[in-house]
Amino acid sequence: YIGYTGEKKKYYEGMPDFYAFLKAFNILEILILVGKLPILNRLLTSKIEKDEYYISNLVVDSRFRGRGIGSILLDHAIENAKKKECISVILDVDMNNKKAVSFYRRIGFKIVDKNEIKIMKEGTYKMELGLRR
Repeated sequence: YIGYTGEKKKYYEGMPDFYAFLKAFNILEILILVGKLPILNRLLTSKIEKDEYYISNLVVDSRFRGRGIGSILLDHAIENAKKKECISVILDVDMNNKKAVSFYRRIGFKIVDKNEIKIMKEGTYKMELGLRR
């Protein structure tokens, strides 16, 4: 999320948008954050073997949750994995997202590993669903 007040926007009117963005925010903080994102992503994302199917993101708008949409999306992903002759479906889920962990467990996923950055108190569970051939 990037936003700024109308006052700042008025101050930067006439400037190219990117320049206004750089002036409105501390560019050093942005560069530090952007620089850390790939590292954090590598630390919190599970290693995937070539015969595994990885679900990177599965999101249902909060207004539409509880209607089976997540299950439909997940079923579709599992079917794709089977068509590609994968032996399992893998995903990473935020350790603090209890609802998502519970959802995946109900489908049959099991926690097989943990990716954690202890000093940041952040992490993910690697969850796996074995596929029968």
